[in-house]
Amino acid sequence: MIFRKKLLSLCASAVLLIVFSPAMARAYIPPYWMILSRTAQNHGHGSYIVDEDVAFPNPDAPTGSNKPVETHEHWIILDGSHMRVDVEGAGDLLNQIHLTYVYRGGRRYFISATGVRRAERAPTNWFEPFFHFQNWRRFQSFAVARGVTPADSARSRPVKYSNKNTALPEAEPFIRLARVDGTVSYAIGNATPVGSTTLLPGLWIKQDQFVIKKIRFSSGGEILAQRYRLYGTLWLPRSIAVTWPNGKAQITVTSVKSVATDTLIKKRVNPYLLSIAKGDSGKPAAPLLLPANTVVRDFYTQLR
Repeated sequence: MIFRKKLLSLCASAVLLIVFSPAMARAYIPPYWMILSRTAQNHGHGSYIVDEDVAFPNPDAPTGSNKPVETHEHWIILDGSHMRVDVEGAGDLLNQIHLTYVYRGGRRYFISATGVRRAERAPTNWFEPFFHFQNWRRFQSFAVARGVTPADSARSRPVKYSNKNTALPEAEPFIRLARVDGTVSYAIGNATPVGSTTLLPGLWIKQDQFVIKKIRFSSGGEILAQRYRLYGTLWLPRSIAVTWPNGKAQITVTSVKSVATDTLIKKRVNPYLLSIAKGDSGKPAAPLLLPANTVVRDFYTQLR
């Protein structure tokens, strides 16, 4: 009897070893649409208010000092297509920067320095929607339009399987497994050729957790998400490292709250109600003011 229990225990261990071995985990790559669908499920339900601190290198810091310059961001996020951010400077940037951006349908609205409401196409390197899309089909087109994923990825669609058709589909040619920041991720996009000095764009989604791990734009800008935390039904990274050819920034999430999508929230994210005067939408918008610091200026014109 004892021998039999030991034998069963050894068999069970062997099965677990086979099932959860890295080789087996890499044997099957789900289709892109399924990866996106699972990721969208991790982006919560409803609206959120997110507060973040953003740190930038300080070129005027005394020799030997690594003290950065910082801004504070207050986000209202309905989904990946509708959001608002209010930005103000802190410390050395106090009264040196303030602005309000409202995003809707791929466009960015703001109040100019002269008090006029402006609208323009959101920057190609605008990355916030990657962490908040709740509709995976819309996001497919968005990622292609931003040059992050290849055009073929937009054609990935659900396929029904019958009992007679049980064979797993082959991995789509634009998806592979890759290690990012010590974890295995689904890499969507073409691999950079060995020896190439130009890194190709792509999207990396963590294999086990289905969260965005890295984004690389064709411009060379990269977003690395770390220290994910669950806020209700929303998985969000507490730390995001942003690098681009002419600068870098470190984002730290300080607060996340789920809020009802009521009339006031909708008004504050309505670009046509954007005004520097306090009205029925609540907090007035801040007219665009950017500092002399070129890294901070680049971030708020090219990545926000």
